[in-house]
Order: sequence, then structure tokens, then C-alpha cells
Amino acid sequence: HANKRKAAFDKKVLASKDGVIKYKKGDLVQIRDSKLDFTLTTEAKLLPRWGAP
Repeated sequence: HANKRKAAFDKKVLASKDGVIKYKKGDLVQIRDSKLDFTLTTEAKLLPRWGAP
């Protein structure tokens, strides 16, 4: 589900005139840990890829 939200957000940012999104203090953001994408260990498969908003 989070990947769909990220894809929709990225599409919106790329369509904007400057392609840059600016966050303000207090905005909710979700952080993705992409270093786990290319790890094949069993432990890494069980770790969450996304942080809480």
C-alpha cells in the first residue's frame, strides 16, 4: 500500500513545475529504508521497509 502512495506522490512531484516538494515543520512524512531492498537475508525480509508517519 505504501508503494502505491509513493508512486502517486512521485508522479505528482514530477508533474509540478519545479519538481521539488518543500516540507514545513509539522508535516507528516514517511521514510523508506531502501537499503533493505537488495538484502536477501531472512532477518531483513522481516524488517519493516517504511517508518511511521
